[in-house]
Amino acid sequence: MLLVPFSSKKAVTFWRQQFRSVQHTWTCAMIQATHKDCRAKALHADAAAAGVPAIITCGIYPGVSNVIAAHIAARSLGEADKDGNYTEPSSDAPALSRLRYSYYTAGSGGVGNTLLVTSFMLTGEPVTAYKDGQKVVVEPLSQPTTIDFGPVVGRKGAYLWNLPEVASAHNCMGVPNVSARFGTSPQVWNWVMWLMARLVPKDVLQDREAMSVLANISEPMIRLVDLFVGETVAMRVDAELEGGKAASGLFVHPKLSESVGACVGAFAQCMLRGDTKPGVWFPEEKGALRNRRDLLALASEGCQVLVVNQPPWVIEQEPKQLGLGIYM
Repeated sequence: MLLVPFSSKKAVTFWRQQFRSVQHTWTCAMIQATHKDCRAKALHADAAAAGVPAIITCGIYPGVSNVIAAHIAARSLGEADKDGNYTEPSSDAPALSRLRYSYYTAGSGGVGNTLLVTSFMLTGEPVTAYKDGQKVVVEPLSQPTTIDFGPVVGRKGAYLWNLPEVASAHNCMGVPNVSARFGTSPQVWNWVMWLMARLVPKDVLQDREAMSVLANISEPMIRLVDLFVGETVAMRVDAELEGGKAASGLFVHPKLSESVGACVGAFAQCMLRGDTKPGVWFPEEKGALRNRRDLLALASEGCQVLVVNQPPWVIEQEPKQLGLGIYM
């Protein structure tokens, strides 16, 4: 997704020349940019020279999740004060060594076909992650693990997915180890997508028309299941610094469909009030937002939980005593 303000003919003309397929409203354009974000970023200098601001991948995840990660990093590295204002980094601050994005959505999150098509297509994409500064490519929906999303959501299974915030965190923030995982409920949906990734030919999974047909067929059953599992969305971001210090962030909203609107609207509001510098930015870059805390305050409308830059144990569930001094 690419967000640009349509407050002037200059902005309209610039982006129409670059992306002929732009669908616009009076305030902004949103371009599905799964494979266009690099192309858009390459236009940074041209957009800056034209005085046009733009933000790429500015939804909930990627989007707000990137901002949470950047704010945690900035606070840990001394690049921002407690109010979110940018400061000069401390010369002796440890470097950020690892960043893990973990996401959970109950069922389809209430958005139905849109999420289904995207999810089905992503099962056909090899996963890019970074280890010790090197790009690593692995199978989609591999390396499952259990993520603690706090007392509201609990512990959920999550799998590696190919998501754009991994590359932008590595390239923009210089993090040597980055990965992103996603899981849904009920667990059977995770198993179905795992099987799709291994049994369905990749060219079929990458055929949007075919996946749209499959999504239309699947949607009634998934909508029925949604009635029982809800629409909750949760994001957890874990950052580790050299030397072992760790900090985490947690975002939980009861309805993905509403939260996505709040997140996109938050980016739009920040941009329209002049918080974005001319150029093309990923959400974690300083030029995208004048103050990240302001964005998070707007994006968290209706949230059940928003905790940023806290030790991991603060956001996790209360440990359960099993007896004999054993906890889990």
